[in-house]
Amino acid sequence: MNIRNFSRRIFAVSTFVALVPVALAEGESVDMTQDVQSEGLVSINVVRGRVSVEAWDKSAVRVHGTLDEKTKEFIFEVDGDETQIEVKIDNDRDSWWGGGSQGSDLTVQLPAMSLLEVKGVSTDVDVQGMESDVDIGAVSGDLNLVGGKGRVTVQSVSGDVDVRDVTGRLRIGTVSGDVDTQGINGEAKYTSVSGSILIRDGGDHMSVETVSGDIEVSNDLVNSVAGHSVSGDIEVISQETGLGDIEFDSVSGSIRLRLGGDINARFDIETGSGAIRNRLSKDKPKVSKYVGDESLRFTMGDGDGSVVLSTRSGDINLSAN
Repeated sequence: MNIRNFSRRIFAVSTFVALVPVALAEGESVDMTQDVQSEGLVSINVVRGRVSVEAWDKSAVRVHGTLDEKTKEFIFEVDGDETQIEVKIDNDRDSWWGGGSQGSDLTVQLPAMSLLEVKGVSTDVDVQGMESDVDIGAVSGDLNLVGGKGRVTVQSVSGDVDVRDVTGRLRIGTVSGDVDTQGINGEAKYTSVSGSILIRDGGDHMSVETVSGDIEVSNDLVNSVAGHSVSGDIEVISQETGLGDIEFDSVSGSIRLRLGGDINARFDIETGSGAIRNRLSKDKPKVSKYVGDESLRFTMGDGDGSVVLSTRSGDINLSAN
C-alpha cells in the first residue's frame, strides 16, 4: 500500500510491546488498550479467523476478543506513529486454513484518521468508519468495507468483496470471489478473473475487467466507464448520461446498455457474429454481406459524450431506461 508520508511528531508515550506467551494466549481472551497518534499507521496481521475494525473518536487503539487456539505469539506494539497488531500461530501451514479451529476473533478500535493496513490468509475482515487510507488483503476470507478516504485497496483471491461509501481512489481485485460495491465517489478500478462484479454508483471514473465473470454497472449518472470481459455478460444502466465516455468490449459475452435522461453521445457499435438491437433511435445496423458482422454508428443530441461497444460473437442491446 502506498501510505503517504506523515510527520514524526514527538509523542509522550513510551514504546510498549505486548508479547503474550503460548501458555496464556491459546484460545484466551485479550483486552488491551494503548494511546496512539490519531493519524498514525495501524498494521493488523491475523492469519485466520475474523477481524472487525471499528473507527472511534479516541487517540487510542483497543484490541479485544479471542485469540487463535494455535497462537504462538500475540504482538501489540506502538512505536512512535506506527502500531502493529499481529497474531502469530504455528508454522504448520495446514493449520492456516482451519484445521478444526475457528481462528482468532478480534475487534480493533482505532482513530478514524488512522492509516489502516489489514492482512490475512483465511481471514474474514470487516472495517467500518475509516476516514483515511485503507489497504485490506486476504486469500480466502470475505472482505467488507464501509468508509475510507484517499487511497483504498481491497484484494482477495477466493473471498467475496463488499465495499460501500468510499471517497478517493479505489482499487478492488479478486480471482474467483464476487465484487459488490455501492456509493463510491472518485476513481475506481475493479478486476476479477471468474467472479462477478456488481457496481452501484461505483465512481466518477471506472475501469472494470473480468475474464469469465459478469459485469453489472448501475449508476444514477455515468460520467466515464470502460471495461472488458472475455466470456462474461456486461450490463450498464444509467439514469442519466454525463458528458464522458462509455466503452466496453467482450469476446463471447453479450452487452446490454440502458440509458436515461437526455442522451448526448456519439455511438460506435460493432459485433462479429452477434446481432445489434437499437431501441434508442431509429438508426439501423449495417450487416456485412459476406462475414455476417454488424456495425452501427449514430449521434444523439449534441454528441458531447461517446459510447463504444464491441463484441465478437455476442449480441449488443441498446435501450432507454
